[in-house]
Amino acid sequence: MTDRRELTPERKALLDAAVADGWPIRQIIATYGIGTHTVKRYYPGYAGMSAVESGRLAMAIRYTNRKLAS
Repeated sequence: MTDRRELTPERKALLDAAVADGWPIRQIIATYGIGTHTVKRYYPGYAGMSAVESGRLAMAIRYTNRKLAS
């Protein structure tokens, strides 16, 4: 059996806010370093945004970054 570490109240609040905003799980991992298993432990049915929605967001971010860089 693995030793599960609980999230600190601060990191749990970050996870709660990200889930409330509908972040993709990959974005939660990339931003806060909270793994998929941890997200699923606290929010078993959470899937984040759909792949289509996530793709649209990624394209919008990429477009914005290109405009800001030029």
